[in-house]
Amino acid sequence: MDYRKLISEQLGDGYTFVKAYNAFENGELRIIAKDAQGCEHRYILVDGELTEKP
Repeated sequence: MDYRKLISEQLGDGYTFVKAYNAFENGELRIIAKDAQGCEHRYILVDGELTEKP
């Protein structure tokens, strides 16, 4: 999967992909992205959709 493309399509051009990893304790694929100000945001990928993790 192209995470850079996924971030761009779902969050817009102001966000950049940082890292993707599996959370083994609950089987989630987590993705970290940075916004235009450089702040990191954490997301969970569910059925092809990004959901922000609080």
